[in-house]
Amino acid sequence: MLSPTGSGISHSRSRLCILYNLLFFVCTGILSCRNHSTANKGIAIGWKDGQPVSVAVPEQMLPVSNTDSLLAYTKLRLEYSNTDILGSAAVKNGWVFSPLVPFTQGQVYRVFYKQTGIGSFTVTPADTAKPELARVYPETDTVPVNLLKIYLQFSQPMQENRSADMVKLIDNGGDTMKQVFLDLQPELWNKDRTVLTLWLDPGRIKRALQPNERLGAPLAEKARYTLYIPAGWKNTHGLAIGQSYRKTLVTGGRDSLLPDPMQWQLSVPAAGTSAALSIGLNKTLDHFLLQESISIQTADGKKIPGSIKTGDKDRQVRFIPAQPWQAGSYSLVVDAKLEDLAGNNLNRPFDRDMKSGKAPARQEWYRRDFRIY
Repeated sequence: MLSPTGSGISHSRSRLCILYNLLFFVCTGILSCRNHSTANKGIAIGWKDGQPVSVAVPEQMLPVSNTDSLLAYTKLRLEYSNTDILGSAAVKNGWVFSPLVPFTQGQVYRVFYKQTGIGSFTVTPADTAKPELARVYPETDTVPVNLLKIYLQFSQPMQENRSADMVKLIDNGGDTMKQVFLDLQPELWNKDRTVLTLWLDPGRIKRALQPNERLGAPLAEKARYTLYIPAGWKNTHGLAIGQSYRKTLVTGGRDSLLPDPMQWQLSVPAAGTSAALSIGLNKTLDHFLLQESISIQTADGKKIPGSIKTGDKDRQVRFIPAQPWQAGSYSLVVDAKLEDLAGNNLNRPFDRDMKSGKAPARQEWYRRDFRIY
């Protein structure tokens, strides 16, 4: 009877030992993680043009101070990998490493000196705010059937070459329309990658061209469409738009009338004030071309410093002078490249009859004089 009892005690002690060892390693691991996390707070990621391109490990984390040793024996690896990452290193207020290929966001990297781990870091986005689709132009819901462009304005720089997957035009029956937008490579982004220009296929808009005859115009008259951008489009730091976007577009007739500055309504301010010169445009014009196509000049051709503000869904422009108005003669000067929503500029309609033989005007600028009293 003694033998089984002794064996049970022995087994119980063995279990207790195993349990204590497990608890010891768990506690040690927790403390190690805490110390490791604290120690790694000094590691910094360097960003350039939205890409994580370098890492800096501060001096206090390095096991030695000898520059040659640090350059020779300090290495960077992916977690769970024994392969050193290729790149260039320097020692300046710590160890600075630039990988041959930018770091991957969401990936864990470990820094080693010889075979001893110094620390680790995870590449997370530098900007934690989620991007937003801030504006869609035209802002008006009613557009000509020969609408030429749509602009998407984002709150942050976005990843390129995603519009084919992310931008949908849905007809009133709920079907996603095909081959509506011109497939441009590269896409038409502004320098900051915050504004994307989408062209409805010009070959389908211009009558008598093969795409138009084969597929018809992209839009139909007096129809309703939904512009749909789903959530998931990512910025250059890898953060995605959190909400989908929908905009209703209702088409009217074809617009072939040129914008005419001589028909615009001018509300002229008084001399000695900094009030805005208000310009009524008669119809909606291209939002971004408005910003760069209009200026105010003195009688001798000097440009008046000031700012342009658009309003009434781009049917109005306000010029706000930097200095109070002086009494005298002025000119409203408009670049002929200014377009309406159908792509008609001041010289020619976008969809003109090529067989008419009538050459379009070739004026570079249009001037309209006015006086301030």
